[in-house]
Amino acid sequence: ETLAIGALKRAHVLASGPDVCGNVSVLDIGFSDRRIPKDVDFVVSAEDLGWLVPSRDRSAHKGTMGHVLAMVGSPEMPGAGRLVVEGSLYTGAGLVTWWVEREALDFVGLPPAALWMQRGPGTQALPERTRVWVCGSGLARNDALEAQIMNLFATLTNLPWVLDARAMTYFADWRMRHLDEERSVVLTPHPLELARLINASVEAVEADRRGAALHAATLFRACVVLKGPGTVVASPSGKVRFVDAGNPGMARGGMGDVLAGVIGALLGQGMEPFEAASTGALWHAAAADHATIDTGEAALMPTEV
Repeated sequence: ETLAIGALKRAHVLASGPDVCGNVSVLDIGFSDRRIPKDVDFVVSAEDLGWLVPSRDRSAHKGTMGHVLAMVGSPEMPGAGRLVVEGSLYTGAGLVTWWVEREALDFVGLPPAALWMQRGPGTQALPERTRVWVCGSGLARNDALEAQIMNLFATLTNLPWVLDARAMTYFADWRMRHLDEERSVVLTPHPLELARLINASVEAVEADRRGAALHAATLFRACVVLKGPGTVVASPSGKVRFVDAGNPGMARGGMGDVLAGVIGALLGQGMEPFEAASTGALWHAAAADHATIDTGEAALMPTEV
């Protein structure tokens, strides 16, 4: 048992801190809002979902709940794409279009509530009323596809983006050549991916997860969700939130694909990037905690989150 005086500290939620601290209780010593610095980091936990997750108007319909365009998956990794699509659908997206080769659907099928668009080379017309673009999960290495994505970076100027896996590397290259261009972007790296993006070692990233996430957010002018135990969400303006939820059962391929879909759905429903990123990361982790009640940690599958 650990007693935190006044508020949680970084050591309670980052790195091996949770293992060392065990159950942490916060002792209220009368801090008021006026005593909390404006630039303080915040910890969000499952109890915060009530005010973080947006409520739906009674008049809501599929056209008002956001259209997610998911450029994810491939014939080589079709499951990753389906996980993104289902993550968006289960987070309330009104419409989700899976932009992928037909061969991928032959392996894993199209979720009944999703739409499909054939992915091919060159420029393609995008679905009308698209509200957010999710890209990267499960994409194969392909020079033509890289060129297509680079072109979309230049042309999708009015949409928020969620970038995962290989798309983050493409974006990092693009951003260094277009530092003055405004984009609304959320990046979702794990420690190895972030280390590559900022030219650091995994050990350096893990030694200062907050600093590494904040550095990347500032460098690439994007919100960054650094996945792993003690998830860190950082904004280009310097805001930071730590996610106090999740469990070791999430150490499985496909969990990050679901997360990309979750964040995409929240962006499509009108949330700002930092709010969507931190709410999505918390909701995803809290759902994983809830799922382990029935499965236990070792048997937890991405499809159950």
